[in-house]
Amino acid sequence: MGAVNVLLIRLGGLGDLLVALPSMTYLRRAMPGSRFALLCREGYGGLILDAGIADRVIPLESREATSLFADAGVPPAGPGLGFSLAVGWMQKLPPPELERALRSGGARTVLFVAPNSLHPVSLSRRFFTDTGSGFPLPEGIKADFDECSQLRSKKGGMAAARAGLRLDLPGGGRFAVLHPGSGGIAKIWPFANFLEIGRRLADAGIPGVFVTGEAEERPAITGCLEGAAFPHGWTWARRPPLLGLAGLLAEEPLYLGNDSGITHLAAACGARVTALFLEENTPAWEPYGRTRVLAARALSDIDAKTVWGALQENGKILKF
Repeated sequence: MGAVNVLLIRLGGLGDLLVALPSMTYLRRAMPGSRFALLCREGYGGLILDAGIADRVIPLESREATSLFADAGVPPAGPGLGFSLAVGWMQKLPPPELERALRSGGARTVLFVAPNSLHPVSLSRRFFTDTGSGFPLPEGIKADFDECSQLRSKKGGMAAARAGLRLDLPGGGRFAVLHPGSGGIAKIWPFANFLEIGRRLADAGIPGVFVTGEAEERPAITGCLEGAAFPHGWTWARRPPLLGLAGLLAEEPLYLGNDSGITHLAAACGARVTALFLEENTPAWEPYGRTRVLAARALSDIDAKTVWGALQENGKILKF
């Protein structure tokens, strides 16, 4: 297949999008010269644009996207979609109106569906393998999973946004990032444990930052942070811009977080990640990269001593 206009489809939150990052990067390598548009939530698309994986984003909230989900018989809201190929990665079959809209516009549609409960490997690896089988690489082009998993800025947006965060962290020094939240209550390790880890890191001479996003705007998280006495050298970044947060994580800090989109972002950006997961969500949703996963039937079953030991193995923090 020659150069064509391609629509990439990945619905859901930030973690859902990044699970498909290796596959999207692979497809870009497999189809040199093609133009790629990404259908996703508007707040996440900037990461993929800055990395040069997509050329434009169609926000799910936009009128153009709405036309894709219109009922049969309803004319599209905008001009013709103009895609020759649509590729999507999903855990279940998409709404029938989406497939109808794509095919009625003349697009060849390839949907990779991998129910997360049926496979003994991560969704990201399963999607990557399936994408590779469906779209062979041109001769002389290489794309392995680990390389395609990396989210790297090509347009400088991460560094510029990182500078705008103005966090009081030592320039060029080692630091840590703790993310105490998640979109689901059951996926949150007790906040007191995160605070204890922060204090232990501070005692070891390691500064850092607590990071919270939109999902943590609830009293159980922000209320605790608002009333907390932060360890020496520690601060709080509340709802930082994603590009700025990606720039911070690309500095390869020691990272500890729950099963969340931000933890997937940390892994994609190259941080040394220790992730806390419910057993039922592994291995399907495990992040890639330099990641160590601690899993339990209930996160309260994981004590701070165990996590502290895992951080030392992952980051060698006591040797700084």
